[in-house]
Amino acid sequence: MSGRFSLDDLLSLHDFPTLGGHSFDIDPSGRYLVFALPKPTGEATRHFATTIGGIEADLYVIELATRKLQEIPVPAGCGAMSPCWSPDGTMVAVALTDGSFVRPAVIEVSTGLATFLSDRNVCIESPRAVFTWNGPTKILCELLPEGVLPTWMDIDLRAARFMMAVWQRAWDGQQATASAVTDDSSSIGPPLITYVEIDTVTGKAESFTKQDGLSAAME
Repeated sequence: MSGRFSLDDLLSLHDFPTLGGHSFDIDPSGRYLVFALPKPTGEATRHFATTIGGIEADLYVIELATRKLQEIPVPAGCGAMSPCWSPDGTMVAVALTDGSFVRPAVIEVSTGLATFLSDRNVCIESPRAVFTWNGPTKILCELLPEGVLPTWMDIDLRAARFMMAVWQRAWDGQQATASAVTDDSSSIGPPLITYVEIDTVTGKAESFTKQDGLSAAME
């Protein structure tokens, strides 16, 4: 960084996403820290709020005692979000995204081998942890309905798409002219979240529609 803070200095800073789950996790032995590091603004190709940086985040593991840094490869075109160590410290559960999806996956730390665990998108809407390990091979997470994205990934487009559809129906004579102030259409509520336990070895998934069912699974 130069003596005087400049625009180039600002664009070179890394900003951890605020709505992309936990950015860090310490392994069970306490020796290693895994973290997802978004590209600086100057290198990013997408710019919506601060959360979008997670779409292009690289995955790293650092040995705390020696500060030795190791990059964990992720699938081409993908970024990593909300890493979470497995109980034995050999894998990391992570949300992988290319900007059009954000799916649960596990990555073997020693090899970088990544395995997607579902075709559905994971619910990742806050700084809280996205994954919880339930034993040595199973993870718990929240999945969105098929084809539904987390709100922040397309919130800048949702209103425009909705109003275009309303105006088109009005133009076709299917309903009264749309109003930019009020609309008689049913409100768009939050999507139904499914609580899922996924076996990372077999890929078998068990779903729960209520929080109580998920709590029972963890017991």
